[in-house]
Amino acid sequence: MTFKKSDVVLLIIILAGMLTGVLIYPSLPDQIPTHWNVAGEPDNYSSKEFGVFGLPIINLIIYFAMFLVPRLDPGRDNYKRFDKVYRISRWGIVLFLTLIHQLMLYQAYAPIKNWPVLDVSVVTPLLMGILFVVIGNYLTRARRTYFFGIRTPWTLEDETVWKKTHRLGGWLFVLAGIISLISPVFPGMIRFIVVISSILLAAFIPSVYSYFIFKKRR
Repeated sequence: MTFKKSDVVLLIIILAGMLTGVLIYPSLPDQIPTHWNVAGEPDNYSSKEFGVFGLPIINLIIYFAMFLVPRLDPGRDNYKRFDKVYRISRWGIVLFLTLIHQLMLYQAYAPIKNWPVLDVSVVTPLLMGILFVVIGNYLTRARRTYFFGIRTPWTLEDETVWKKTHRLGGWLFVLAGIISLISPVFPGMIRFIVVISSILLAAFIPSVYSYFIFKKRR
């Protein structure tokens, strides 16, 4: 995977998100909410150092790790066959984490300025929904590798099983994303159950499906 201008833009976005935290750092409280319950109420806090720098650092690690992975993968040549898919997935993951970081900062900073706080239990599923719809739309084009995609013993063993599993997985990811996008119509606990269940099923069903397709082909 080669470094392109778009990758520079993505790096700037990550660093700009961190800069936002640096600029408001003096005004932030010593403890920043970093986890919320199903009602959107903060139930866990971290130091403002972690709140400002923790997630961006994790984001940077993911950013560079996704450059390194294709070079380590025994199926490295296949990355060239779905380079666009890999880049879009990378953009999706990094942008999602960047927006989550900005949401955390806003929730900590808004009360200081008497701005309205956001309902995290609504905003987070919306962001997740967009991510799943985007990745699901491109997942069907992924080629067989050991680090990316739905990697089961059966998909890695058989190219046809890989393709059929990812075709189903792509549709289920899109469906899970759509469910997340419409989840704000449900009350708190039901919303949480609906979103989590759809995501778990989107991950679990293709894995089971790959086994049965493999057995059928054998």
